[in-house]
Amino acid sequence: MKVLLITALFCFTAFALQAQDLHQWYERNNLGVEFNPDQSKVLIVGYDRVTLWDTSTGQVMKSIPMTFDGQPIAPNDFKFIDAAPDLSEFIFQVKNSYRRFMMDIEDIELFPDFQDRQVKQILGYDTRGWMVFFSEGAYQGFFRVKQEGNVSNIQFISKEFINKASLSNDHRYIFFSRDQTFRYLDIGEMVPKPAVDTKLPGNASWKDEHLPSGMVTLYSWDNKEPAGKQVVWRYFIELGKSEGKRLKGNAAQSFFPEESYCGNFPYSTYGATKDQVWIMYYGEKDADRAQPVFQHYLAKKNRGTCEKVAQIDFSESKSTYLAKKDEKRNNYLQEEKARKEQEKALKPSWYAEYISKFVNLPSTYQLNYETISGVDVTNLDFVRSEQFRIGNPQEMAIGRVCNCSNGNKAVLRVSRYRSNGMDRQAFFIFTYDSSGNELSLQKIAETQKYNGEFPVLSFFTLKSQGDSWTADVSVRYPNGRERKELFSGNCQ
Repeated sequence: MKVLLITALFCFTAFALQAQDLHQWYERNNLGVEFNPDQSKVLIVGYDRVTLWDTSTGQVMKSIPMTFDGQPIAPNDFKFIDAAPDLSEFIFQVKNSYRRFMMDIEDIELFPDFQDRQVKQILGYDTRGWMVFFSEGAYQGFFRVKQEGNVSNIQFISKEFINKASLSNDHRYIFFSRDQTFRYLDIGEMVPKPAVDTKLPGNASWKDEHLPSGMVTLYSWDNKEPAGKQVVWRYFIELGKSEGKRLKGNAAQSFFPEESYCGNFPYSTYGATKDQVWIMYYGEKDADRAQPVFQHYLAKKNRGTCEKVAQIDFSESKSTYLAKKDEKRNNYLQEEKARKEQEKALKPSWYAEYISKFVNLPSTYQLNYETISGVDVTNLDFVRSEQFRIGNPQEMAIGRVCNCSNGNKAVLRVSRYRSNGMDRQAFFIFTYDSSGNELSLQKIAETQKYNGEFPVLSFFTLKSQGDSWTADVSVRYPNGRERKELFSGNCQ
């Protein structure tokens, strides 16, 4: 399939860009944020729109809607992979298919001859804008490809067998694990350098976020601590220069904060250099509880002092936010109304299928846990549409209680579920009219089982006569105490 991208280019300030044309920063977290080498531009890619910004002025340079086969992309179907260093194109994944988006071309193929290769993973772009990928089978190892017109030039990088791989933020290194080790390849030049082996456990994770170009940190987590995840050790490597040094325990934890940097609630960080880093912030500011502003912005900060150097603002006013909130609420109400109307139209057929599962019970029915039988109705449409159900209990249809003269139906049903480590069986009598509308719901008994014991064990005898029924219930407890209860009802 091809991606049809209807290109509409706009050049105006961030304040002139309508709120609905921006990504929902506070609702989605699958954005792609990429800077060019001198950080004069930033590309922000979402499932619905691509925007290119001038970082010095905060102006929008391009704004292009995203579609797939001419249709909007569902948020959960979209995944950003990487952008070329000059921001002229990027790779994304949609509906399990890799796609290439070029900023000035509409109808885009990824690469014509990819179908002839067993491409396991597309990593991103190198420093020259070649796309880097890992292949299996006859073409085992890392490769890179560059499209020139209708010709795709493919270069072999290194034959490798890997567990997992990723590309560094500066587009120069491939990180991968192999043979229980962490390795990296320098692909900054057209002639790749041999892989460097750090001889560390291959199950370690690695990142180059927050770090200057050419550095990576390997770390291992300890999930057994009551306080939560703690770094057992980190290992910093200055790529291509030395093996770095290994930092353990508190030294590793404090040397490089994992969840925060220059603030209490950063969304994520991008474009780190030795002196500065960009941070995506999002949140609701409501200091005076009168004029809330919903803030979403990229801030460039000094790594040493955390002083703000520059900012691109995507904030919304209260009126804009409330208008979007009302629109979202109205859309939800309309969808709920349509759903309920559809259920109402289908309910008679759902009910006919459901009520057929209940056999006639004798006029005197005595509960016996060893011989009790029923029909599983858990996944019937009629049961799934019931509003009172909580969780996902198993529903068993036991039988009809009364032969009602007015055409209504009274039935005995069991709900089996687990709550707080306890197995429960609750017995209900439902009464429906001839159209399946619920007239009454009465719980007559419940049995509880915990660690092989029965804190509550109930038995009952159910009798019916004409349009009426009675349930004589006995509730027994481990200490020998017994409690009697009597329930009654009819077909009304």
